[in-house]
Amino acid sequence: MTAVLRRSALVVVLLASLAIPADAQSDELSFPPIDSTSWEGLVLVSGWIASDATNEDGSFTTTETDIINDTSISFELSVDDKGQVTGGTMHVNLVWFVESVGTAPTTLDPFHVSHYHHETGNLDLSGSANKLVASGSLEHESVTEAEGQKIDEVSGTETDEVEWVFSASEASCVRVAGQLTAATAGSIMNSVFVPLDVASESDHIHNELVATFIAYPATVEDPAAIKQYLDEVQQAADELSRRDLPEAIHLLAVIRPWQDLGAQLARLDQCQQASVGWQPEFTQSWLAKQIQNALHKALKEPDSYTASELIDLWDAGLEESALNSELIIQFLDAFHDKLNEAIADNDTSTIWDIYAFSSQYGYPLLHDQAQKALGVGG
Repeated sequence: MTAVLRRSALVVVLLASLAIPADAQSDELSFPPIDSTSWEGLVLVSGWIASDATNEDGSFTTTETDIINDTSISFELSVDDKGQVTGGTMHVNLVWFVESVGTAPTTLDPFHVSHYHHETGNLDLSGSANKLVASGSLEHESVTEAEGQKIDEVSGTETDEVEWVFSASEASCVRVAGQLTAATAGSIMNSVFVPLDVASESDHIHNELVATFIAYPATVEDPAAIKQYLDEVQQAADELSRRDLPEAIHLLAVIRPWQDLGAQLARLDQCQQASVGWQPEFTQSWLAKQIQNALHKALKEPDSYTASELIDLWDAGLEESALNSELIIQFLDAFHDKLNEAIADNDTSTIWDIYAFSSQYGYPLLHDQAQKALGVGG
């Protein structure tokens, strides 16, 4: 049996010890049955998407699209006693910037074109937590420049008809959160669904766009504190998505304000008066998804981290139950490589780190190999 297969066989044991959340009680998550029928929240949009294309004549185009920090999307909505949305409004201020450089076909003349986009307006909300639909018209301003000169023919203002669908992945007495699951074609939001990496002989696309939502009861005792925590979460999540090599400290920068927000919301009277028989539901927490995205990115470049740094990343992922079977296997592959290198280099510090890690989490292959190299134990 190969090492990877042996590690796969042990994933079940590892998952059992990591307190991974159970699946939701049903596929239909809803707004909790609390005494507040008014909810409000934010849509957090951040990240970037880049592409490279090379033509047969040697010309090429490199394009990067970035969500600008001026973006802000908020909403308020009303729900009935069954958790259905009876009305609401989403206020959109979505800003992104597209920059393209390359060489023209045939002539291979260099070019540099930039596009500024700004969508604003209000969308109507309907549906439920399981399928929250924002639809309507947005005013779309665009400015295109080539080598610093505005191109009037492709600049101007038009009206975009959009429909964005969000689905909750967690619902508690004080918080409903989830992610964008559908968007009309042509909208920048639709680019969220481009796969993380698409590559061919002549083209490559890398996608780091993220769009998620957080909602909470409108009747809170300290709205300024709630807003502060949400701002911290949004800023930290945006910074995390932009990092090529995230470290544990960057993950914790998102985890801590999210935990603070949960603690603040948990003090609400609604939590103390939650309906009998209703329990929090989730398929995956909002935060776990953010952490998983960062860990996948880090584990693509394991050579950029020491064993100790990888352990810190593991611990951060474990703290928010973000370690699924795929990530666990990737981590274990990285630790095996680190251990083999450390043994070859007589790097006892790294061997001790991996020995301690494998002892704590009960991974026998790593533990036995590290123990043998250190000459400790029985």
